[in-house]
Amino acid sequence: MAELHKYLLDVGTIYHNLLFSYQRSLKLHLGSRSAIYVHPTLEHLLRMEEDGGLKLADSKTFEEAVSAFGDFLAKGKIVRNCFLEKIEEDKYVFRVEGCIWSGKVHTQVNLKDVTCPYAMVAMALYKKFKGQVANERESEYFYNGTETILEPSSI
Repeated sequence: MAELHKYLLDVGTIYHNLLFSYQRSLKLHLGSRSAIYVHPTLEHLLRMEEDGGLKLADSKTFEEAVSAFGDFLAKGKIVRNCFLEKIEEDKYVFRVEGCIWSGKVHTQVNLKDVTCPYAMVAMALYKKFKGQVANERESEYFYNGTETILEPSSI
């Protein structure tokens, strides 16, 4: 069982690395125009989530949906905690604490220009429940987690 657990963690690391590499490549080759891919990606994620049965979109509010997502990740032992802090109307800080990949992935390369995969899910939920597109923000990475500002986009 320990060996299986190690392989599952390695698979998760590969997926994190793939997403970060994809985000970085888009920004490197397209510059600020890479943002045109974010919102269609989040729309597609919501459609897949509806078909996939995680039921995050079945919540009644944005806050409830993010809480359900955080509970899902915590029950799976993927993170210790995910939560929102409301800063002002429609502006939040989304925090991930104790991510099992943060110690390995966050220290491998400079991640200053990419968004945490869990924050991208929160951005999709923001769109679904707030009816507004979230501003694309890079996450701030720490040894054990991330912080990402969620607020309405000006476009």
